[in-house]
Amino acid sequence: MSKINPRIIDPLEKGRYLDLFWTSIAGLRGRAEVKNFFKDLLSESEAVMFARRIHIAKMLLEGKTYDVIMKKLGVGPDTIGKVQQWLTSGFGGYEKAVTAFEEAVKKRE
Repeated sequence: MSKINPRIIDPLEKGRYLDLFWTSIAGLRGRAEVKNFFKDLLSESEAVMFARRIHIAKMLLEGKTYDVIMKKLGVGPDTIGKVQQWLTSGFGGYEKAVTAFEEAVKKRE
């Protein structure tokens, strides 16, 4: 798939694409539907990349240092810094995802 520069795409078209994306995800019910959707949407490499960002956020929220995260996950300080920036300046999505994950794990145990 060719890349699209979001800064040069028509704002209305961009809004329609994003609305389709967010609404499609919001309409999914349950873990199995979400899993199947993302398995169809993303390559395995892309899925792992996103999962590692969430893991980085989880570790940062637990108070882990950059050094610990770099050693455990094999990521660089720039990647950790970007996740840290999203945690402090984002929309709360990481915190919500990490909390939901922890609650789901507790239910499984």
